[in-house]
Amino acid sequence: MQQLINRGEYFKNIFANYGVFSDWYKTTPLSETTTDVPSLKTFTLISYEYNDSTSSMSVEGFKQHFAIDIYTYYKEFEATTKSIVDLLNVTDDEISVADSMITNVANIPENASSTDVLDVGFISNQQKTIQKKGILQIRKEQLSSKRTFTTKTFIGRFKHLFINVLSPSYNYVVGELNDEGEN
Repeated sequence: MQQLINRGEYFKNIFANYGVFSDWYKTTPLSETTTDVPSLKTFTLISYEYNDSTSSMSVEGFKQHFAIDIYTYYKEFEATTKSIVDLLNVTDDEISVADSMITNVANIPENASSTDVLDVGFISNQQKTIQKKGILQIRKEQLSSKRTFTTKTFIGRFKHLFINVLSPSYNYVVGELNDEGEN
């Protein structure tokens, strides 16, 4: 029964290294230019996760599905990762927040006020605060997720291309029989 299952190759046998992968990707119709290739870091993340995983289809079928998934997701992943790295490298000068406060003070002559120095009459205060956000706050608001979530989500997008091997539900135990033939 095990021989009837057509298992694919290990990922590490299909793409032994980044050079093999990038040469293959450049030949796919999805590659827009000869420089349109996922980065070494992107390939390494995928290979570290799936090197010892068996593809769930033939090698050619796997490559076709893998090319579609890579083309669909890698640019967004690399751009998001770059934004996160830029956020982590922000300096203190870029984080500073500029504040401006405008205060208007006016005397309202609702009642006759005396000219006595101690009696100033009614005062109405109006304050308006203008706050300019720093680059860090803006980038934090633009990013919807953190690096870990982004990476795990990206890697998980390829899971359907591999066979999920489950361990047996029980462990086979061999025991010694006593003189009466019982365990």
